[in-house]
Amino acid sequence: MKSQAGKRKISLRVLVISAHPDDVDFGCSGTLAQWAKQGAEIFYAICTSGEKGSDDPSLSNLELARIREKEQLAAARVIGTKEVFFCGNPTGAAIFLEFRGELVRMIRQYRPISC
Repeated sequence: MKSQAGKRKISLRVLVISAHPDDVDFGCSGTLAQWAKQGAEIFYAICTSGEKGSDDPSLSNLELARIREKEQLAAARVIGTKEVFFCGNPTGAAIFLEFRGELVRMIRQYRPISC
């Protein structure tokens, strides 16, 4: 389908499941931005808080997690992401059955599709 401006319009709902804040940005953000411009709904599920992602000893884990969440939200706005969900698991934690169930619930809620 074409939009009035002649650009291709797509019907797509994307759920990106990422281990850490900023993984999406280094991985597939360019593609996501294009899809969002074409009408796709983009959702992120960030599995861990990213509290271990710095060599700065003056930052507490909680402070770093807050910074990385804020940065991820800002980057998602630039892309055109509709919603970002932070799962809040500690970085490096084993994925337990309860968490896998949480991911299944998100997939069922957001219903990522393409057509």
